[in-house]
Amino acid sequence: MPVLQVSGASTARGKRGTPGPMGSQWNSTPVWLAAVALALAPACSKDRDAATDQGRRGLPPASQVKPPEPALGQVAAPAARDPHAGMDTANPHAGMGTANPHAGMGMANPHAGMGSGPVDPNQFLKGTIDATDATRSAIKPGDVIYLMVKPINPVTGEVIGNTMAVDRIEVTSLPLEFSLTGANVMMPGTKFEGDVVVIARVDRDGEARSRNPGDIEGKVRAKIPAAGLKLALDTVVR
Repeated sequence: MPVLQVSGASTARGKRGTPGPMGSQWNSTPVWLAAVALALAPACSKDRDAATDQGRRGLPPASQVKPPEPALGQVAAPAARDPHAGMDTANPHAGMGTANPHAGMGMANPHAGMGSGPVDPNQFLKGTIDATDATRSAIKPGDVIYLMVKPINPVTGEVIGNTMAVDRIEVTSLPLEFSLTGANVMMPGTKFEGDVVVIARVDRDGEARSRNPGDIEGKVRAKIPAAGLKLALDTVVR
């Protein structure tokens, strides 16, 4: 440690008498504080050098960084829950009744009630559906017949628009009566009127949109209103 040179030390010693055990230069408070500062200087320098060295190395890898521990009395946040826990992800539909997705729905007439507004009782199509000698043996009780009404050109008989009205009938015996009105229209606001063709199809798979080999069809032209129509199921789809 360097020797402190304090001016006026002899004068102070002469005034205060014999110096203490550590010498008169240590009896002065400013001198004592200076000595402590010099003693601590090397340690502070080492700490500063260590901090500087750490800054040069940069932050530690993320894998070595640990999250802070919760303070005393503080509850740690719960871990995020797995929203799919307990689900059979191999088959997300397991346990669902997919054999008949329409179970519980009234399918006797899936389009019933689709027409809106009051139904004009004077606008109707009524008649009977029957088989021919060639097709009678192929039609059994329980078979499903779909009826479709489509607008046509009155001169050529060509269909000129989308299906106006539909119905679904289950065969009990032949001949079979049918009746169609504005309550059977496909789209609300459709007018049940004009020149039309009524098409009937015995549908083997029960799907109105399909037309497959083995189905049996027939049709009759009419102008709404019409009664006493005779529709013959005379054509087998090939």
